Amino acid sequence: MRWHGLLALALGACATQAFAQEKAWRRVDSVRQVLNVPKDVGTMQTGPTVTLGRPEPLAPREATGSQVTLGPLQRVVRAQDFEPPPPPPPPPPVGTPIGPGGVGALGEEAYNCGVVSAPAAGTGHGHGWWQRLGDNIKGCWDGICGGVGNTFQAGPGGQMFCSDHRFDGFISPLTNPFYFEDPRALTELRPIFIWQRTPSGNPIAAGGDNFVMALQGRLAFNEYLSLVVHKLGWVQTEFEGGGPPFTNHSGLSEIHLGPKLTFIRNDSSNTLAALGLVFELPVGDSDVFQNTGSLSLRPYVSFGQSFWRSDYGTFYFLNTTGVAFGTDSERSDQFFTSFHLSYDVGNLKKIYPLVELHWAHYLSNGSSQPINFEGRDLFNFGSTDVRNLDELVLAFGVRYKWSEAIQIGVGTEFGIMNRDRTLDNFRLTLDFIWRY
Repeated sequence: MRWHGLLALALGACATQAFAQEKAWRRVDSVRQVLNVPKDVGTMQTGPTVTLGRPEPLAPREATGSQVTLGPLQRVVRAQDFEPPPPPPPPPPVGTPIGPGGVGALGEEAYNCGVVSAPAAGTGHGHGWWQRLGDNIKGCWDGICGGVGNTFQAGPGGQMFCSDHRFDGFISPLTNPFYFEDPRALTELRPIFIWQRTPSGNPIAAGGDNFVMALQGRLAFNEYLSLVVHKLGWVQTEFEGGGPPFTNHSGLSEIHLGPKLTFIRNDSSNTLAALGLVFELPVGDSDVFQNTGSLSLRPYVSFGQSFWRSDYGTFYFLNTTGVAFGTDSERSDQFFTSFHLSYDVGNLKKIYPLVELHWAHYLSNGSSQPINFEGRDLFNFGSTDVRNLDELVLAFGVRYKWSEAIQIGVGTEFGIMNRDRTLDNFRLTLDFIWRY
């Protein structure tokens, strides 16, 4: 055993290098490179040191030449330090406003962490109904004044007077155009042509025709407040069976205009609602019954909602309900409501077949003409025998969009109730929309 100890001391004294594991990854070509054996020490077998299969410790190999015998080899483990990922950013404080699509102002991380977010004032989301209404009115005022609360992002860059393009899936109603109002804040010009055939059973018109060429205009100050010119144009009447004043004439129409406040704009649920007030100014020609009385006021509410979206398309519903009442006894008063249902074919925002229904109920008589019929949205004759008269009209049509800026529509209407006491045997409506 003594010579074993002497041999161990001799080998320890001859060793010139120490071995250690490395942290960095690098290629290893041979055991000689792993053990840092000098090139001049013997010769070694070449070839791959590791083969496919289960890892096994390398067997000792003997070198020839200087008769150096390598001792048992230890398994070499290659690795590197574990670097933990950086900690996630802290969530934003509760109440951080969210942007479009529900992503927080600091990015998606806050949204993914489930942080409760509250919308900024003036967006119309969250809080109670009265607070939302107050925030919308404040946002409307700030938008007009250019204040901090101006959140108008409807158009490119949020320019003033641009239409609200957050709801471009909707289309404007087509028929009953002077009473049926879109709830959105829009900036547009809309020429309208109407041909109306009166029932032959009407005691005065006896099958005559009425023609209207009108121009509507809308101006959006921001996404809440807009000004609407509902009716401005030219009217031509043909009464085949009546005498004066029911003869063939043409002249200027009444002027209907007023403000509109869109107080609900929920682009998540595609819900819209607006309030408006129309001043019906009888400043047209008397020959075509456009100067009856002094003034009518027409408050209304307009509503819009999309539903039943699929790969084939989406349905859109609109309604406008209101009351038109005169400030004197000469004009007739009426309650009215209009319904619209359209379908966006293929969700392409191009072709919209539609159906509309209009109902008018006359609340009181006028004192201008001793007749028993009225003119709905085209005429206010001031008839003396129309109280509790109901008028129901069904319409079919289609609207086509070349783009949001250029649209066209065509629709037909048919009277289905009390036809002989109305002017609505048949009506054809054409319109063209140029929208900013």
